[in-house]
Amino acid sequence: MKEIEVKFKIADSDYDTVKSILEKHLTSKEKSQRDDVFLLPEQIGKPIIAGSKIYRIRTVEVDGIKKSLFTLKVQTEKPLVSDEYEFEIADTQTARKALLASGLQKRVTVQKTRIEGEIHQYNLCLDEVAGLGVFI
Repeated sequence: MKEIEVKFKIADSDYDTVKSILEKHLTSKEKSQRDDVFLLPEQIGKPIIAGSKIYRIRTVEVDGIKKSLFTLKVQTEKPLVSDEYEFEIADTQTARKALLASGLQKRVTVQKTRIEGEIHQYNLCLDEVAGLGVFI
């Protein structure tokens, strides 16, 4: 899958207004997500360039049901555009250990609440990110 990622920060006080405007497009149930992001040591502190690889283990919970996904994002020549490879995993602990054993380093954990939808052929997400705020 090709991903084009664009984010807009929304003032926390505008969350309900933005949510009501987008309501007809936000069709998913609210879900909580935990993303653990891993990088190669030589990538740390450097800009993301073509060929950069970002590894992620995402745990998603909807209505008390959890599932976990492994994702590899490979940055293309175009800024904010990456090739994304994602699949479901059954054992997140073993996946984390395998990434660490292969030399990757966990750089950040991101906790968010997300509601998703679609406008035309584009996915739309309204995220409340712990410690960072609200984003579309």
